[in-house]
Amino acid sequence: MTKDVSKKNDKKDATQKIEGIICRLKSKRLQMPDVPEEFRMHPDILRAERKLEIRKSGHRGFDVIRQLFFVEETMNEQIPKNIQTFL
Repeated sequence: MTKDVSKKNDKKDATQKIEGIICRLKSKRLQMPDVPEEFRMHPDILRAERKLEIRKSGHRGFDVIRQLFFVEETMNEQIPKNIQTFL
């Protein structure tokens, strides 16, 4: 029973941290490289970055050799860096 309660608390803490990160991104108090490493690829944060046009999706496809879907994303002009995200 104690494990279930601690898991719920951990999940609430993570959700609150993610919501806080998204709010700071929206208010421009936080830049993309300053997002903590453990939350950088979280779907909600990625979605918010795309909505705020911090990330722009480019070429999408399927790598036949590695058997992976991929999305090439370009960061906003503030951060001149191309990244490739594998799904």
